[in-house]
Amino acid sequence: MRVLTSFIVFFVAISSIVAQSYTSYFTGNNIDAIAEDLAFTLTVMGGGTEVDYAMKLFLEDARGGDVLVLRTSGSDGYNDYLYSELGVNVNSVETIVCHNPNASYDPYVLDRILKAEAVWFAGGDQWEYLSYWRGTPLQQYLNFAILDKGMPVGGTSAGMAIMGQYQFTAENGTVTSEQALADPYNDRMTIDNRPFLIMPLPLPIIFDSHFDERERRGRMVAFLARIEKDYQKTALGIGVDEKTAVRIKDGILTMMDDSFTNGATNGCHLFIVDCDAESQEFIVEEGEPLTWSEDRIRHTKVVSGPTDVVNIDLVSKAYHFSPYEDNYVTINTGVYEEESASLLDEYSFSCWVISDTEDQPNQQISISPNPVINTLKIDKVGLIISGLEITAQNGRVVKVLDVDTDVVDLSQLSSGVYFLKVLTGNKQLVRKFVKL
Repeated sequence: MRVLTSFIVFFVAISSIVAQSYTSYFTGNNIDAIAEDLAFTLTVMGGGTEVDYAMKLFLEDARGGDVLVLRTSGSDGYNDYLYSELGVNVNSVETIVCHNPNASYDPYVLDRILKAEAVWFAGGDQWEYLSYWRGTPLQQYLNFAILDKGMPVGGTSAGMAIMGQYQFTAENGTVTSEQALADPYNDRMTIDNRPFLIMPLPLPIIFDSHFDERERRGRMVAFLARIEKDYQKTALGIGVDEKTAVRIKDGILTMMDDSFTNGATNGCHLFIVDCDAESQEFIVEEGEPLTWSEDRIRHTKVVSGPTDVVNIDLVSKAYHFSPYEDNYVTINTGVYEEESASLLDEYSFSCWVISDTEDQPNQQISISPNPVINTLKIDKVGLIISGLEITAQNGRVVKVLDVDTDVVDLSQLSSGVYFLKVLTGNKQLVRKFVKL
């Protein structure tokens, strides 16, 4: 009897630990709504008060379905705001607060992701997000929902920082512009090139929030320098001020902020690396101050208004805006300087050549047969593959190939459901398959 009692106590204790891995706050109809016509959009905000108009568009993207808020701290602050205060009809709003990495494996949490029509990432700690969620089923389910059904996503502050091809992870805490420029390899400069969310964006992007309020122009340039030096790639840097939103839909970047109502100068900052301009000096070394000269970086700050809405086509490179600031950036031994740029018609995304195939690679690749017994074939349609990664449903990586191939041997894998990640250029594509 004592053994049985001990077992019951042990079982209750384990159940309590599992139950504590997350807390759910639910508002609305608990009968799942299914929206068939979702189309991917990305909505990000720079922190502070949310931009109501942008949040309304985000809710409209959910097509009356279920909205899921993910966070690792806080509680249900978004529920009433999203469900009733903005006046957009949605079926439900649920906030799940993940208390530890175990939540990323919980069947209930994963089921809510698959049933969501839109997911919002609250502010908080981006390293906590990445350390809890990266390489887990939660990440795989999010990416499957984005790529398979076009689920819209968005986030603010730390929730924005985890978007994009590259991220500043803040693994060792935040970094100031002064620290980043003085030594772009100091231990706080943690840049990751593994996208947490695999999204159909036309350009590789790194985001940063609370931008002018916390004087983050210098560190953005240091981020871009590290990306160029470490990965031999270029990225578009997007800094977003507080009370400001950026929305990307069908390759169109639209910026919204509080200047619609109060005349504020909150804005969106674009840092464009011009590959056609040759740097006289590009010094990115550990323990040395950054030097990046000769107008290779263009910083444009745009402020939206009632009669001057900012729209930039990231695919065709067409744009419509009048810049609030438009300057070339020079870094001389860690000192950040800006000087006025020339005419706006020289604005360019010259580092990225975007073809129809590169624009929508997710529609250009297929796998067969599915289900598969031993050999999986990849129809690349002309794409060059730089690597393949196969992950089990529990988030464990089971096979990695660093070659361009269209045939994958699966004979050593057990039966089950897997995710195939295909790396091509600056993009990653995901396909789900069943191994018999």
